[in-house]
Amino acid sequence: MRGLYVMTEAECCDLLQLATVGRAGVTTAQGPYVVPVNYALIGDSIYFRVQPTTVLGKHVDGAVMAFEVDRIMPGERTGWSVLVRGTGRVVRDQAEAELVDSVGGPEPWNRKPDRTLYAMEWTELSGRRMWEQTL
Repeated sequence: MRGLYVMTEAECCDLLQLATVGRAGVTTAQGPYVVPVNYALIGDSIYFRVQPTTVLGKHVDGAVMAFEVDRIMPGERTGWSVLVRGTGRVVRDQAEAELVDSVGGPEPWNRKPDRTLYAMEWTELSGRRMWEQTL
């Protein structure tokens, strides 16, 4: 028997706190663009760093965005998925940037210079948990 459970916002936040890599998505003139990023969750904001010259970096500021984190175990046919929607922005406030750094992240895998800190403040948070139960 398969099951689908719609998670509460608190359950979604708990899972967002556990993960460190998610997929950030924006719309470009060529269509949707989604890439994996390391992130940190502080309050109702997801923070990540990318170079401002990348496709993501060029489109985040002021954009309606989606951010997705999941853990799927195909062999067990179980997993969860959290979807966050909100508005992206460049973090320009030094105190806010220092706060983000003080909690340890996000640290990009590629350590090229000129990483800009971005935030996505969510307006919608939803999640689902899937499972399969054998009788």
